[in-house]
Amino acid sequence: MSSSSSLLSRRLPPPRTPELELPVPPEFRCPISLELMRDPVVGPTGITYDRAGIEAWLLAAGAGTTTTCPVTKGDLRADDLVPNHALRRVIQAWCVNREWTSDNIYETENH
Repeated sequence: MSSSSSLLSRRLPPPRTPELELPVPPEFRCPISLELMRDPVVGPTGITYDRAGIEAWLLAAGAGTTTTCPVTKGDLRADDLVPNHALRRVIQAWCVNREWTSDNIYETENH
């Protein structure tokens, strides 16, 4: 092996393996489903949820009625939810940085 190819091989990062991947940060997980949020929304209580998870929670409590936030127990209605665009962009950037797609995010989470 020549010295130039030896130097090149030292500069290359090691290949990625699932064992070396960082786990999904807890701030990126829905507090209801514990899965990576795809469509984060925030309510007046300041807690962010994945839209699918909190909407299912609210429907189970009674459609159209005021119910309580599953974390703070404060009042929460579906109309109170607003998209958390900042968190969504951070999650998307985190996934892109790890070369994750929506297809393999949940595969990695569940293994």
